[in-house]
Amino acid sequence: MGKAGLPMTQLDLPELAAAYLEGTLPLVDRLRFLVRLGTCRALRRYVGALRQVARIVGHTPRVPPTPEAGERILRRFGGWNPRARGVRQAAKTTAAA
Repeated sequence: MGKAGLPMTQLDLPELAAAYLEGTLPLVDRLRFLVRLGTCRALRRYVGALRQVARIVGHTPRVPPTPEAGERILRRFGGWNPRARGVRQAAKTTAAA
């Protein structure tokens, strides 16, 4: 994520947009993001699309995967994200419940 005083890169924007919508951006980053949002039509469209997805997903009932499905998902996609360990732990917790 962009550091205070450093330019925000295109690669930072998806993570910053998600944090912005979740309300977790620190004040300095939030202000910098709002300036960028005010000057970039594509970013405004992206944030709007994220809002729509959040609304739709927020109305979808949460159904945990079966333990077998969770393991198949983790085998296939578990290594793609550096935060995957947290996903694995959540899947194990869900499977144990």
